[in-house]
Amino acid sequence: MLESLSLGHSATNAEWGHSINMAGLQRTLSQRMSKEFLLISLGIDGNVNKAKLQQSVQDFNSTLYALIRGDPQQGIVAAPNARVAENLQKVLRLWVPFEILLTSSMDSVRSLDGSINVPVLEAVSSQNGPLLDASNVVVGGLVDAAKVSGASTNGLVQDIAGRQRTYIQSLCLKALLVSQGVSLVENKASLKETKLLFEASHAGIIEGVPFAGVPVLTNVCTLHQMSEVTFYYSKVRPLVSEILNAHTVQSSQETAQRLAQDIANLTEMLFNSMVLAVDLFNNESTACDLVSSMSGAEWHAFIDTLGQLRLETQQVTQHFMQVALGSNVHTSKVEITVMMSSASQRLRSLIEGRKEQGIPSPPTQGVVDQLLVGVETWSMLETELTQAVRSEAVSPITVDRVALLSGDLLDQLSSVMDMTLKEAWRASPDTASYLLDLTSKQAMRLSRLSKEASLAHYGIKPEQNWLALNASRDSFVATHHMLLVGSPAQNATPSLPKRSQLCIIRLMHQVDEFYQQLQEAALAVAHGSFEKVSDLGRLNPLAQEAMAAASKALVDGVCDNNTGEVELQAWLELHQEAADLARLSQDATASFILAQQEGGGRFSSLNAAATDVEASLHRLMFGSWVPHVASPPTQALLDHILSTLGPVVERFEAALAGTDVLSVEAAGLSLLNAAEALQAKYLAGAMEADPSWPGARVDILMSQAALASKVLKETLMHLYGFRKTEVELTSAIDEFDRSHEHLKAGGGGLEPVIQERKDILDQWEQIDQAWLSLKSYAFAVTSEDTWRVENAMAGVISEIQVAVPLYGMEDVEAPESFPWTTAIYTSVGGALVCCCCTIAYCQWAKDRVHGQAGDKDKQAAKRGTLADEV
Repeated sequence: MLESLSLGHSATNAEWGHSINMAGLQRTLSQRMSKEFLLISLGIDGNVNKAKLQQSVQDFNSTLYALIRGDPQQGIVAAPNARVAENLQKVLRLWVPFEILLTSSMDSVRSLDGSINVPVLEAVSSQNGPLLDASNVVVGGLVDAAKVSGASTNGLVQDIAGRQRTYIQSLCLKALLVSQGVSLVENKASLKETKLLFEASHAGIIEGVPFAGVPVLTNVCTLHQMSEVTFYYSKVRPLVSEILNAHTVQSSQETAQRLAQDIANLTEMLFNSMVLAVDLFNNESTACDLVSSMSGAEWHAFIDTLGQLRLETQQVTQHFMQVALGSNVHTSKVEITVMMSSASQRLRSLIEGRKEQGIPSPPTQGVVDQLLVGVETWSMLETELTQAVRSEAVSPITVDRVALLSGDLLDQLSSVMDMTLKEAWRASPDTASYLLDLTSKQAMRLSRLSKEASLAHYGIKPEQNWLALNASRDSFVATHHMLLVGSPAQNATPSLPKRSQLCIIRLMHQVDEFYQQLQEAALAVAHGSFEKVSDLGRLNPLAQEAMAAASKALVDGVCDNNTGEVELQAWLELHQEAADLARLSQDATASFILAQQEGGGRFSSLNAAATDVEASLHRLMFGSWVPHVASPPTQALLDHILSTLGPVVERFEAALAGTDVLSVEAAGLSLLNAAEALQAKYLAGAMEADPSWPGARVDILMSQAALASKVLKETLMHLYGFRKTEVELTSAIDEFDRSHEHLKAGGGGLEPVIQERKDILDQWEQIDQAWLSLKSYAFAVTSEDTWRVENAMAGVISEIQVAVPLYGMEDVEAPESFPWTTAIYTSVGGALVCCCCTIAYCQWAKDRVHGQAGDKDKQAAKRGTLADEV
């Protein structure tokens, strides 16, 4: 008889796969029927579950005989050998009485009064287990037979995946048995075991178990469906855990009774999602369109998670270098451990999806493949990092290895990001996705500054890491600028707007301040400073926190615009910058005239002057670290700059690009007036912040610098015939003279300088001498010696800059006979003068050697370019 049941033809791979799947479903049906019977006993959807039970009984019966005899129409092979046939007969012997038990008792297990026939439930509990075990043996036999026949099937994975359906039904069944008090201890233990088996198998068929012959799941469609399974199990798991965590079996029963309906509903959804997953494990189809089905929020979540992962892999290397260099060792080891765990979780979330967290599974097969490459690299890097955490010292070989793996992983994750952004942009053009990428790169570059500087300090490929460090610096600055001023749309990227929200600008200003400090420390470390290594560890978290806040505001497009109280120093910095812009308007006009008349190197000076104007406007809009300028104090002032001053600067720059001197001069005057109007607003703000600050005289003194530059411009206008008379030049000189006199003797709203302020009086004399020199050249200059009047003008401005902090000190008249006040002011003033002169000399020396030493950090970069897209 057994020989007549053997395989009569050569089965195809599809038939083997389908037969294994159907045999696996028998295991599931053994638990499903029992579950449906328990639901009937509980009075939960009685008629519905009776119909389901009858269908389940019919399905089990027909499939069992199809497995015994074979069914070509269904693609089910007959028992392929005597062992499988014998095991099927054992299933049949167990099935017959179990079928009778279920069908004969479904109408009587629950009485009309709600009482339950517990002995019947105990019989179901005791009989379904052996039937499950016997059915499981059949599946194993079919898997082995398929291998022997040479069939190319995914038999082992199919078996494990199919068994998950069984575990899901068993989870519900065991919970229901506990709720009915049936063999409480045994069924609670069985519930725990089933839960653990499901979780281990779930991880195994996704992550792979190489030593057991279970491969890593690589199919994008199957991964997506398994993310659905993960999602529904995340709903079931807490309910099962609540039953298991109860302190007594009685409280477990009470909990199970309370949760029975929810568990039944959720396990049904979990089961349905697993059924679809098993089908995909069987046919390995890639015909799923995940790109078009992803929402904007899902794209953002995936890109954001990927960006965070990319950042963490660089941060963990940065902390590793702290350990290697012997700085903040204990803290850094803790950070490495925490970040390794976090990075591993993010990587699994990207591969598997975490629907409960809003993270979808990968959108394309290409993204999956590249992520899996990253998994291998991360695994090797994680091994090295773990060893470093456990070791007393880190060897140079390990440092070199970590640096190599970190770089490889960064390249791989960046490739994933590029592919993802391409698909996201193709599916739905979205500026937010692009911003997520840009800001995550900025955060990554902040971390790379520390990593690359530390590697250069350690001596690992110093020239290469200097190149990388400079490339990171350049890319950060360029991207920071672009995030503020905006950029036009390109083929693969959307346009970015110029930022006009004060809160965003302030957040970006904070980022810039931390970047500048971090950069300074990184350069010092790369040059060999061990003392600055600890600064890297201190500054990086602060910079990352600032970048995270700015990123959220940029992506969301909203933030808190409440500015609060503005400190005096902020007003003073902006007041100074507005005055500087007023002066620069005349400097640039003078440079334009000289370029048009003299040519040659004058055009370089013109370009520098135009750049200075643009940089000053940028500082007024967005703030600056060096020179330190605060971001705009209020949204109203920012709006004024954007709507009024900005367009004036644009018109001036457009005129500078032409050849018409009169057009440039007119545009320069407009800019002068606009800058002075802004200067007045900042003066008012400063005076309100501190009424005792002698702002009126400081304001006039600062305006003298613009007047001196205007005198130079008018001198050139007259010299080259653009003025028919000397009226404008004379007017500018007279205006300077009046204000100059007021700054000493009073008038025009100013009080005379008190005698105790010898520091001011002495510096006023210095300005006076420089001014007399400028005036003497104004009417006597020729086209051959314009440099003389330029130098004279520069001398006036230099002396004015020395005087500004002196005039900014509040006067205090002292009645005492000994001139203590004069002595104090003279001492302080002398110190300020020395400081200002020293600063001026240092700046001059720096400018002089800029081409030789100032760019020393980037000399190596000229011999090659490190690819790091903006």
